[in-house]
Amino acid sequence: MLRNADTHTHRLDLTAPMKIFLGKCAKRNMQSAPVIGRLIFEEKIDSFSGNEALLAIVDGSYGGYAAYDGRTVGMVCISDKMGDTSDRMPQYPCITLSELPRDCNGKIALLDPKTQRLYVSPDIVTVNRYTALFTPSCNTDGKICHRLSDGKKILISVIPDDISDLSFDADGFILDPFGCSTNEEDLYSIYTDIAECAVGQAVEISLSVKNDLECSIRALLRSAVWGEVSLLFSDVLTEDGLTKALDGFHKVFCELEAEGREFNGYIQRGLRIDSPYLFSRASDLCGVDTFVYDAEGLAVSLGGNRQKLPRELTDSLCLDIRRLSEKRRDVKHSVILGNNTLTEPFCQGLIDSGISSYAVPVSKYNELQVLLLKALREDSRNMS
Repeated sequence: MLRNADTHTHRLDLTAPMKIFLGKCAKRNMQSAPVIGRLIFEEKIDSFSGNEALLAIVDGSYGGYAAYDGRTVGMVCISDKMGDTSDRMPQYPCITLSELPRDCNGKIALLDPKTQRLYVSPDIVTVNRYTALFTPSCNTDGKICHRLSDGKKILISVIPDDISDLSFDADGFILDPFGCSTNEEDLYSIYTDIAECAVGQAVEISLSVKNDLECSIRALLRSAVWGEVSLLFSDVLTEDGLTKALDGFHKVFCELEAEGREFNGYIQRGLRIDSPYLFSRASDLCGVDTFVYDAEGLAVSLGGNRQKLPRELTDSLCLDIRRLSEKRRDVKHSVILGNNTLTEPFCQGLIDSGISSYAVPVSKYNELQVLLLKALREDSRNMS
């Protein structure tokens, strides 16, 4: 479990409505970074066996504070005196409130000293707003930071070879889980590690409909409160296959809600389109937020086992993706590129269609940047 919320996003209780409490923070802590942890009343801290970050709730009328272990990252002082108590405040952020309901004990909360607010059971929108403050600033030298003519930012994800690649400075990741398991707790641990390693970056985890999908979805929804994780259905061959996958998702959502489990059921759901048949039927598919076109996989399937695919085939594929993206404006569109599709004409065609999200293997990241920059310059010249 992670402890320091200045550098990591922690597990959140998204099954309860968010409550916001406005109080007073010590002056010297007013500019401190926000922290996030589990609210624990002072008398219950010793009995808490978890290893998560804690926000200790103390009674300020006693004039002193007990010593806490390294899990404590912030403090909530309950006191009728709402004035400045900076002489008694610990070194970490502290907020003074007149009261805090007992049912807040054990809930996840976000403490922002600058706005002097305590968010109990924060929603994912609130947490995402603070993500940049929880994570160290990344080196953006050489990173593509260009936009399309309509203002959309170009986003590049990478497909990691192993978990060490999750430190790569990309906009996000598309990956198959590392390691195979049919045990929910094992999968939960794997997905949580992925979310932690990629904190501050979007992760699309590919779940094959050939496996025990409901078990995987349960683990993914539970781990999705640790970071910006989304679901990517893969190995879907037909419309019925997608319907069954979506039914499984809704079933798991209802089960977790009924159990009162801590989970994030409002994640993005994508569909990896890598078979010619599914691609031909994509205009009629519903229930997902994103179409992820595996352009490389589609090109190879359409071209057979040829060592080099003809330009006419890739040009036709690019045109079909453009037409589909223009027809289905109700979903987001992302394209996976590889050896046969990582070409200037292919990238130019995608840029011209307004697609702003791309993914490549880690080794192809720089090559894609160069091609997209050329395509953006050409697009700019055409606009002028």
